[in-house]
Amino acid sequence: MTTATNEAPPRPTALSVNPDGVPAELKGLSQWILWRYEWSVEKGQWDKPPRRPSGADAQRLAKRFGAEFRWCEQWEKHLVWDNYVRIGAKTISRNSVR
Repeated sequence: MTTATNEAPPRPTALSVNPDGVPAELKGLSQWILWRYEWSVEKGQWDKPPRRPSGADAQRLAKRFGAEFRWCEQWEKHLVWDNYVRIGAKTISRNSVR
């Protein structure tokens, strides 16, 4: 059992995105988000919440919306607010699409 703590271990190292390794079929899907590692006191571990290009929380939006890979790739390259930002694909349940 883990206990919540304010003391975070070192931030995990995120893998860099290799755009050439992402199939074109996936790049065109609007299921891409930005994220960064953030320490969660409640969970007592590092978390990867989705972020908007401004750095604002995108948790509520990310459940239903994403962006095309090309937009996330550009945002990741040009963001200055955090050098730990990465791109991730979100999964969408067929039941959640309306």
